[in-house]
Amino acid sequence: MLRSTVLLIIWACLTLSAPPSADAQVVTPRSRPRIGLVLGGGGAKGGAHIGVLKVLEDLRVPVDMIAGTSVGAIVGGMYASGLTPEDLERLVRQMDWHDLIAGGRPRRGLTFRRKRDDSNFPTRLEVGFNSGSFRLPSGLVTGQNLEVVFRSVTLPGAQITSFEELPIPFIAVATDIVTGEMVVLEEGDLSTAVRASMSIPGAFSPVAVDGRLLVDGAVVRNLPVDVMREMGADVIIAVDLTPPLYTRDQLESAVEVSSQVLRIMSTENTNAQIRLLEEMGGVLLRPDVDSVSPSAFAKLPATIAAGEAAARKMAAQLSRYSVSREEYEAYRARRTPVTSGPLRVDFVRVEGATRLAPEVVEARLRIRAGQIIEPKDLERAMARVYGLDVFERVDYRVVREDGRTGLIVEVFEKAWGPGFFRVGLALGDDLERASSSFTLLLSHTQTQMNRLGGELRTELQLGEAQAFLVEFHQPMDVGGRFFVAPRLEFIEEPLGIAQRGAGETTRGVEQASAILAAGFHFPDWGEARVELGRGRANATESGTDGADIGGLRSSLSVDMLDDRGFPTRGLTAHVELYNGLRALGSDPTYTRVVGGVTGVISRGPDTFILAAKAGTGFSRALPRHDDFSLGGFLDLSGLRPRTVTGNHMVFGRVTYRRRVATVPTTVAGGGLFLGLTGEVGNAWERRDDVDAGDLRASAGIFAGVETLLGPLYISFARADHGEDAWYIFLGQAF
Repeated sequence: MLRSTVLLIIWACLTLSAPPSADAQVVTPRSRPRIGLVLGGGGAKGGAHIGVLKVLEDLRVPVDMIAGTSVGAIVGGMYASGLTPEDLERLVRQMDWHDLIAGGRPRRGLTFRRKRDDSNFPTRLEVGFNSGSFRLPSGLVTGQNLEVVFRSVTLPGAQITSFEELPIPFIAVATDIVTGEMVVLEEGDLSTAVRASMSIPGAFSPVAVDGRLLVDGAVVRNLPVDVMREMGADVIIAVDLTPPLYTRDQLESAVEVSSQVLRIMSTENTNAQIRLLEEMGGVLLRPDVDSVSPSAFAKLPATIAAGEAAARKMAAQLSRYSVSREEYEAYRARRTPVTSGPLRVDFVRVEGATRLAPEVVEARLRIRAGQIIEPKDLERAMARVYGLDVFERVDYRVVREDGRTGLIVEVFEKAWGPGFFRVGLALGDDLERASSSFTLLLSHTQTQMNRLGGELRTELQLGEAQAFLVEFHQPMDVGGRFFVAPRLEFIEEPLGIAQRGAGETTRGVEQASAILAAGFHFPDWGEARVELGRGRANATESGTDGADIGGLRSSLSVDMLDDRGFPTRGLTAHVELYNGLRALGSDPTYTRVVGGVTGVISRGPDTFILAAKAGTGFSRALPRHDDFSLGGFLDLSGLRPRTVTGNHMVFGRVTYRRRVATVPTTVAGGGLFLGLTGEVGNAWERRDDVDAGDLRASAGIFAGVETLLGPLYISFARADHGEDAWYIFLGQAF
């Protein structure tokens, strides 16, 4: 909400709504030289460019043209569009850079079905299957989030097609990954040009522009001095952020390895550009940002000061190009963007959807012809379409056709689809009792099987528990609200029971079912579902117990968490009622209800999680395959998994977590967390035995870190009877 508000204020006050008039163009007086600013690439070091801009304005050095590469194109493009250094600083300080650069789908925009996938598969690794072969994505992330934010900031100038028409003429530099040639982007779509210029090979997906496949311009021209000379600058000020090569010990992640290749190439071409700058008598600024990793974008705001310091150090040389206060005010007036109100769109058109009906995408947009739209509206609309998770990228542009203003949304289908494999992994090791568990979950989803988005899902679970599921999910309308979903499933699970009357026993559960589900999806946040099922369940406990099962299951689920692994805000809840009915072939007839809710609130790096759940079998004893259990990490952590079982259950938990550092475990760096948890709960065989005085208690401490395979925890917990548990846990838990 804060980020959207900042974007709206900046947009409404400072950016273009239409191509500027001739009076708005920068006209360089003959009495002074034309000054060109070259902003080099450097990833997270790029905040230094903002610091340099602040000093140039303080010294009243007018900038008549800008050329940028990578992060230099991002900063340069926004400054050329009319934002001031102060605007840029506020923007970068309030951005969630981890969310923007990591490239994950904004969870608030995911469909509820995709949120359920997110729960089962915390890993972001996805492999496509197309035309009989496996295919990988072209980059670890797509850059979608960053492009949407940049486009929101520059939305009012979206109809400008020549970057020479911006308040300050601008050029972005990219590399043709096919030919290896430098590509100078001086017209077209500003957001796309900037996005192409910063597409680090291997980390970000390439961008298609005019038939070319483009990546980071740093590959061939990290400091485009020669490009600026061709633009006609008389004096060039260049900001070089080219980092030294990594040492062997610093090559800790895929981004660092890819970046090292880029550094080797950019160092050589940068040195040649610096020699050219010296020949021209230009000014070279080198901020001291070597200690900042290009991938540590959370530190980008901190590099602003380094840019200021470097420019202040060269103040004497820069001041030679200062102008009088009156002349500088006139310069600023000439480049001040025209402001206007929100955009009104007369039509909306979707392009690029070959498998889905365009109406499906339009329904996700929730933008109608004649509607007045603001940047925050478009940001949310793009997130919703991207949340379908079948598109590599979602883009938009504002056009004028036959005197009408239109919004064209262009979707780019995943080249490695439409069939996708995903892998889920859960590892648990109870170090105290030398017991461990391993679960591998494989999923294949064939998406977009028809124009409404029907999907065939197959899941296989291997490890301590075995499971198989095949489901066909069919939306019944273009909005995806109503659905039907028949499925077949089989589960085989051995369960250790440490407390059921006397001693320790072992049982196993086998269950095979055929189920027909139908339901309704609430917009992105919930689902109501009804299921009719019939099958067979076998439970072994000192013998064999088998029964036919059949019943009606009704459930309501809510998921409004901002992140499934380490959420900072939101709510998740689930309530379920099951009736085992003799009319549907059930041998045991019983009623079972269970519900739970988890709320997450944060203040800065501190997060509090409150969770509660309860269940009952009413007056009937539940069959062994469907009773309640407690125990395990964050579920009475001091006890072994499924230590406490029964027909009636209550549980509550309070968890405190603090983000203490960022470590290079993901593309944008993973969070490192420390936390405390306290839990109470119990399960009883008979309802008459339920007593608050019998509640078991457990408390623990843990450390957690975000990884590409999901959350990784190390935890120690102690239960009320002196039982201890050490855990190493990889998988989904919060």
